[in-house]
Formats: sequence, structure tokens, C-alpha cells
Amino acid sequence: MPTTCKAFSVVSSDKRPRCLAMTLVFVCSFATGAQSSQKKASFAVTGNPFAAAAGDLDADGDPDVAVAGLTSDFVNVLRNESTDGCSAFFEDQVITVHDAPRSVAIGDVAGDGLADIVVAHNENGAALGRVSIFVNGSIPGQLSFSHFVTLAIPGPPTGVNQGATSVVLVDVDLDSDLDICVTEERGPSNDGLLHVFRRSSAGNFALANTIVVRPSPVSIASGHFNLDSVPDVVVACENGDAALLALGPLHLSAGAIEIRTDCEQTTLANDDHPAAVVTARFDDSNEIDDFCVNNIHSESLRVVLTDDFGALCVQACTELDPNDLNEGLAAANLDEDAGGAIDLVVPIRNGELNGFVGVVRASLPLKTVRVGVEPQGVLIADFDSDAHLDVLCCNMLSGSVTIILNPKQ
Repeated sequence: MPTTCKAFSVVSSDKRPRCLAMTLVFVCSFATGAQSSQKKASFAVTGNPFAAAAGDLDADGDPDVAVAGLTSDFVNVLRNESTDGCSAFFEDQVITVHDAPRSVAIGDVAGDGLADIVVAHNENGAALGRVSIFVNGSIPGQLSFSHFVTLAIPGPPTGVNQGATSVVLVDVDLDSDLDICVTEERGPSNDGLLHVFRRSSAGNFALANTIVVRPSPVSIASGHFNLDSVPDVVVACENGDAALLALGPLHLSAGAIEIRTDCEQTTLANDDHPAAVVTARFDDSNEIDDFCVNNIHSESLRVVLTDDFGALCVQACTELDPNDLNEGLAAANLDEDAGGAIDLVVPIRNGELNGFVGVVRASLPLKTVRVGVEPQGVLIADFDSDAHLDVLCCNMLSGSVTIILNPKQ
């Protein structure tokens, strides 16, 4: 089947056309026959990979990868030995963690100049949720991590399942140290929570605040949604009971954390079920971040634009073929066009067969690349050091990750 595309212009809340990167965004229907011949390679990992993060872990200038295995007790650390046009990763270390690592982040939380690994555990039914920190003791060409601390998330009411679902590292209090923001789900009929752990000057972490969000928060991303210097976060909340789903920036202010009162949270339609969120500047009319949501039940992508004052403008959905989308979403200017148009990367399931990674490009035809079975988390980085962005996909049921190299332009 051919790939079908249509285009629509973006209209803001004041009914004036606004530019979404290159004025038009392509609405694409994925078809399994529209595959790309891009170079790719798959690497086996321990457990069932669900999410991944990239960062230079051994200080050699190349992005390495940490992979969380949702149904295992492991985080795989893959050392990057890629060269220009050829991807090569080695499973340098398997870190034993608590049950069900669902999300992983990389950043210097120890304050020693090395990138550490932070893991959120989706331990439904556990007495306490957990966030684990593993500090980096690597040298170029040799990865080494040791357990630093496990942060306990306050327990839920009796009988309510809970689990940490997503983690992001943000300098909440503007002290140049990374703090930890983690979402917690407590069942589809109970409000979710956003916990913020602040790093002290002594290097310890303590729970600073807990913010109530809508039920089933599953994904979190950071950005700047107004003109102040304080970072914000956006949380995607997926409710299995098809209740109204809230999606909106939460403002983290220096010294205290509060929900913005001047920025209304956006309520999505029933059955959207946002399962992943990513921030990017889709609108080139200002210097404010926007965000995009992967709605797996309605098989659509929704872009939400923000203006200089944090007001939100929800755009029409990019609708995809039924029963295709999986959790995961990434955004970047993959085709490096002069206008800086943002392209989107999504995982596409294919029953029990090998799935696909789909790239929705704003200026080039859609590409789909066959990967492993049950593709989930995706991320973007220059893995082979050729100054072009590549794509990584976690293949949950294949026990592998696939690297898709972006061809030179």
C-alpha cells in the first residue's frame, strides 16, 4: 500500500494562521509497504527494553545508551563504539535494579562532571515506589556504575496500586544542580502525582514537593513555556477509564513548586489516552517551547503551541492508521532543512510481527523502517559521530534495540 499524506495549515485560538515550522505539517497514514532502505543495526540487550536514554557516559565524546527493561530487574548500559556511517554498541554493563524499571534518565546528578543514571520503577502494588540513582565511575572505553541511593516515593492509600512511570532531570531551583522530577500513577480512578526531589549543596536528595495531576501520568518532559528563566515540565496523563485527560505545563519556581495559575491546563477529548509527550519548538514565531503528544487510543499525534505568556493553543490531530501506535515519541530536525522544521519519530506495532519506526517529516516524504517486535521507546542522537541525527528504538519483545542511521544529506 502506498503512503498517503495530506497537509493542513495551523490556526491559532485567535483564528489567525500560525506557522508550524514550515507553515504546513504533514498528516500521514502509515502503510507497512512504505519502508525506507536506511542503514540500521540491532543489538541484543538483557530483559525486555521499554525505554532508553542517551548520554556520554564514559567521557569519550560519543553518546552511550542506558536501556530500561520493564519486565526485568535490569538496566542495560551500552557503550558506543560507532564510527562514521557504522553503528557499534557493546553491552558493557548490566545494572541490577528494583522491579520493573519503566523510565531512565541520564545527567550529572552527583555534581562531579560525569553523567549518572536515574531509574524510575513501576512497581505496582509495592509498599513504596522507588527512584534509583547510579553514580558514574567510568573512564573512556570502560563503563562503571555503582548504586548511590534509592529514593522512596510516599506510599499510597491502602489498596491503591502505584508505580513511578517517568523521570526527567531539571534544575528546579536554578542552583546549577540537577533535581529529579518523577510521575507516579495510583490507578485509573485516582489522581496521579508529580514528585520533585531537590539536590542539596551536600549532594543529597530529599522530597521537596508533591503536585497532584490527573489520573495515570505516564510521561513527562521539560521545557520553557514562557519568557521567564525558570524551567517548566509537561505531563501526559493516560486514563484507562476514558475520563477527561489533562495535559498542561506545570511551573517549577525557584524555592517553591506550584501549578501555574495563569496557564490553563488543556483537557483532551475522551479516549485520546496520551502515552508520551515531547517538547520542541514547532512554532517558529517565538522562542517558547511547544509540545506534542502521542495519543495511542485515537492513533494520533497532537501538537500544542504556547505563546509568550504560557497560553496554550491545541492544534488538530495528526491521525494515523488504526491499531498502529505504541508508546514513545521523539522530535528533532532530522532532515536538517534550512527552516528547522521539527520531524516526529513514533513506534508502530505490527501484531506479533516485527514493527516499524515511522518518521513524520515536515519537508520530506514519510519513511517507515522495520525494526523488532513490539517497538516502544524511541530517542534521537548522533550515534555515529557524522554530524547527522540517528534514531534508536527499543524492541520490547525482541530483546533488542535498533539503531537507524540518518543518511548524509
